[in-house]
Amino acid sequence: VILNQLQFLDNITLNLSLVLFVLVVAIVSSMIFLRRMKELYSDARSASINGDHLSAINFYNEILIQFGYSCDVLAYIADEYESMGDYASAEEYWNKCCSAEKRDIYKFIARKGDFLYRRGRFKEAIDTYEEVLKLMKDVKGRNFTLNIEFIPDIGFNIVIIIIPCLLH
Repeated sequence: VILNQLQFLDNITLNLSLVLFVLVVAIVSSMIFLRRMKELYSDARSASINGDHLSAINFYNEILIQFGYSCDVLAYIADEYESMGDYASAEEYWNKCCSAEKRDIYKFIARKGDFLYRRGRFKEAIDTYEEVLKLMKDVKGRNFTLNIEFIPDIGFNIVIIIIPCLLH
C-alpha cells in the first residue's frame, strides 16, 4: 500500500513538473513574441519619423505576416501611403481596415473620413462620418450629431459632437 502511495506521489510530482515546464515554455515564447512585435513597431515608427515611409510599410507588412491581421497596422500602412502621396494605395488600405468586423471599427472608419476630408472629397467624408454615427448609436449613454459648417477661406468644417445622455 505504501509503495502504491509513493508511486502515486511520484506520478503527481512528474505531472506537476511537466505542467510547470509547459508553462515556462509558454511564458518564454510569449515574451519573445511580444519583444519581436515591439521591435517591429519601433522600427516602423522610427522609419516613418525619418521619412522612410516605404521601410515603415515593409515593417508593418512584416507585422501582418508574423502576427496576423490587425486594423491598427492596416491604418498605419494607410497613413504611410498618404504621407508618400500614394492616395490610391492609402484609400485601398483604409477600405481593408474599415471592412473588418471589429467592435470599435467606427474609430477606423472615422479616420478614413478624415483621409477623405484631407483629399477634398467632402461628400464622401460626410457619408463616411454619417456611417460612423450609425455605428456609434450602440455606444451606451451617448447621443451623437454631425455638425457641418462652411467657413469662408477654410472650407468645410466637419465635427462630430458627442452629447452625454442624461437619461439612462
